[in-house]
Amino acid sequence: PVRSEFRRIVDSQQMGMSVPDAAMRMSETMPCSEAGFFGIVIQIQSQAGGNLSEALGNLSRVLRDRKK
Repeated sequence: PVRSEFRRIVDSQQMGMSVPDAAMRMSETMPCSEAGFFGIVIQIQSQAGGNLSEALGNLSRVLRDRKK
């Protein structure tokens, strides 16, 4: 299911939607906290700039720790 959500983000971007907006919509079609966090991280990085790879790595660590 995640692959189709990322495909939807790419398709939305190709139709003119910004990646942050498309990522935020992911939480509407995939209602779980992880999808919401992903959208928020993308949105913040888009507005504030910075290292997206590091931000996603931090999110990954936080989500793994929450599962423990």
